[in-house]
Amino acid sequence: MNVLGSFASEAQAWGISMGDRFELETLCRPSLKPLEKFSDEDHADFKFRSHVAEVLVFGGLSGKAARYLDCARKGIVLRCQGDEQHEFLSPMYCDLRFCPRCAPRRFARLYAKHSSVLDHIHRNPIRGFRLRGITLTSRNTGQLTTEQIKKFNKDVKKTLRLLMKGVKGWGAIWVNEVGFNNTNLHTHVLIYCPYIGKEKLKAIWRKVSGHVVAGIRQSQLFGPKALLYMLKYVSKPPSDDPEMVGRLEVAFHGTRRVHALGLFYDFAGGDEDNLQSEWKNCPLCADGLAILASKRGKPYCVCNSCGIQLFFRGKTGISRLLHMVRREILIPGKADGTDYGIALFDRLQHLKSQKEELEGKRGLIFRDSDVENAIEIVDSEIETVQGELAKTARTKQREPNK
Repeated sequence: MNVLGSFASEAQAWGISMGDRFELETLCRPSLKPLEKFSDEDHADFKFRSHVAEVLVFGGLSGKAARYLDCARKGIVLRCQGDEQHEFLSPMYCDLRFCPRCAPRRFARLYAKHSSVLDHIHRNPIRGFRLRGITLTSRNTGQLTTEQIKKFNKDVKKTLRLLMKGVKGWGAIWVNEVGFNNTNLHTHVLIYCPYIGKEKLKAIWRKVSGHVVAGIRQSQLFGPKALLYMLKYVSKPPSDDPEMVGRLEVAFHGTRRVHALGLFYDFAGGDEDNLQSEWKNCPLCADGLAILASKRGKPYCVCNSCGIQLFFRGKTGISRLLHMVRREILIPGKADGTDYGIALFDRLQHLKSQKEELEGKRGLIFRDSDVENAIEIVDSEIETVQGELAKTARTKQREPNK
């Protein structure tokens, strides 16, 4: 049984309210803020979140409901490694799409992920290409479902591909948006492409989707500002009504708000939460290597010291590359070298940090089986890396006797 379900059944069995049950939980969790210390603003926020959580539970998303209620109400204590050993609290966030606290975090991650594309465009311009803004709308039916959103995004993708048929070097990123406190689903597209006629755009959009309204304009903003302007739509929730926020979370469950095609997809690798695109080390000299982009937007690395180049091709390969870099799964370098040992140690520290983060998500009373399974997997990986580190150390110790 999920946490909220357990709380509800216990509250009913004990003859108390859900609020009192959460108050009892705070007595077992000193990192949470006791209800008697809540300000009026805290109470209003808790009431808002409770309403959203009820909508999520009714929509079958009890796990997300628990995360939304607990967002930033608890955290992990981190300690600096310096002599002073400063301590500070790192809050644990729900990272739901329409959470007022987490929306700016998503905005920051998305901007960090896609801004490198604009740097590439600035360094490698294509004659006749410009950054252009496109708006595509759908008919407002008064309700929003996951299937409706998925079909809408398929129509957007098909429309862009038809517009760019035979064109090389183009790319696009779009954000799903709804009107404030309503279900008017539409999308804002930032596309790098040659000129597109308005009538052609409207005709293709109507043929593909059956919807009428479509518009295009040349972006008045350049470089990162153009991306900042478009991504502003994910930086804050499109509603101040908890019922609407909950319904939007349910509708967008299992689908994305931000999508990429062409040049933008090649850089991003299809990973929504990508935090970095940096290759760790040269496989020969262990110098740090940054991922660069070719004229066609394909990733590659160059080591100026060794004179080698590393190329990555295919959507699957590029996606795996960026996923492995982000998760620090890769441990480059020679298997018997000092750099390899240091890389193993760094990997070990990263795994231990992941384990601590997962342990911080453990419930004091109720345990989440998914969290426990994840901890077991990390423990197994820690043992594997520790064994490899010990093996490397033994090999290094035997070298002088060879």
